Amino acid sequence: MPLRPTGPVERTVVDIEPMTLVRLAGAFLALVVATTVVGSAPRTVTALAIAGILAIALDPVVTRMVSGLKVRRGVAVGLLALGAAAAATAAAALIAPPTIKQANNLSKDVPHVVESMTNLPFVGERLEKAGVPDKAKEWIEDLPARLSGDTTPIRNAAGTAFNGATALFLVVLFTAGLLVDGPFLVDHVQALIPASSRVAVRRGATAARDVVGRYVAGSLTVAGIAG
Repeated sequence: MPLRPTGPVERTVVDIEPMTLVRLAGAFLALVVATTVVGSAPRTVTALAIAGILAIALDPVVTRMVSGLKVRRGVAVGLLALGAAAAATAAAALIAPPTIKQANNLSKDVPHVVESMTNLPFVGERLEKAGVPDKAKEWIEDLPARLSGDTTPIRNAAGTAFNGATALFLVVLFTAGLLVDGPFLVDHVQALIPASSRVAVRRGATAARDVVGRYVAGSLTVAGIAG
């Protein structure tokens, strides 16, 4: 039979402060809310994530504009948005005319392009025997009639364009908001960090910002060169 202890039994008492329980409950609630938001609004969360990356990359530019032009941060963000809009308009003005010209010449170029399929190495002869050029030419010539009868492709294209425009608007709106209120948010986050760790955290955040900024600048440069 097991022996019962004859001496006094030592008990360990754990004292938990009420604020610790409040913080744990708050963290759990924040996790639940974040999970719900991510699951129910993926487009908004994606737009916010992209806007965060853009805001981190553009923050040094806005900071230099504020110090150099002696203006408020909101004014600097507005000037940066106007510059980006002007650049996008100029790019569209350069790209649109050749695109419209190619679209107008499509009907003239179709026979030549279709017939050139028979000159492809290895598969050109097989395509000609299978009648692929004639079928492709017939399909392209009948495309306007099919689109006029069935408007589903047009409606799908319009829906896709609308969704893309909405996503772009959200990204621009979130980016502008983060750029304007960025220092305010950073100050509140720093207040939650222990004073002994603020210097190290600030250095890490600055290094991450520089890395993200260089990555975004490099990606935009490559995209601009590639057209």
